[in-house]
Amino acid sequence: MYKVFFNNRIVYLADNYKTNFSKFDGLFYKYNNKDDFEKFWEFFEVISGNVKNLFIINGNVENLKQDFFSFFTVVDAAGGVVTNSKGQLLIMKRFGKWDLPKGKVTKNEDFQTTALREITEETGISELKVIKQLNTTYHTYYLNNQQILKQTHWFDMIHTGHEPFKPQIEEDITDIKWFEPKDVPIILDNTYKSIVDVLIDAGKLRLEDPG
Repeated sequence: MYKVFFNNRIVYLADNYKTNFSKFDGLFYKYNNKDDFEKFWEFFEVISGNVKNLFIINGNVENLKQDFFSFFTVVDAAGGVVTNSKGQLLIMKRFGKWDLPKGKVTKNEDFQTTALREITEETGISELKVIKQLNTTYHTYYLNNQQILKQTHWFDMIHTGHEPFKPQIEEDITDIKWFEPKDVPIILDNTYKSIVDVLIDAGKLRLEDPG
């Protein structure tokens, strides 16, 4: 199953109706073909304010993903969940919300290289070691009247040095902090749902923490 964030709404791409129907509330749509779906999507955008969860169901979820993504301009990005030797977690404030360092992939860059570069550019720290790759998140936004779907590839990392933070002000990053593990849930009231998913995947939040 794939999970795509649309501001405060979530679209799930799934292959099983019964399993998801028993677990979640929302609108369910059986996907047949792109033409029918395009008409449905126009309808959904009109009523979407009243629907927080949309489940698009098809037996072949990979083909469904490919068709669904074709309606958007897809942009790749990469970022990191960074902890230090004390077990503290790096959290930064961007556009007034708590966030994790990330950025767009440039030409001829692999995802890990992008993540390392973006963390250094946005926070000023460079002594980083990748532990493992985490799940990919998906979210959408409009840019110049074009709907973008950004897929962000995440990595679990550790910072091995003692460098001071240097927030990248030109990217609207105004604050960077090391959070104690017990304090991480503080950010939940002022962050993005996709960031919560990343922190859960990295083991920095328990499943019951987000509520």
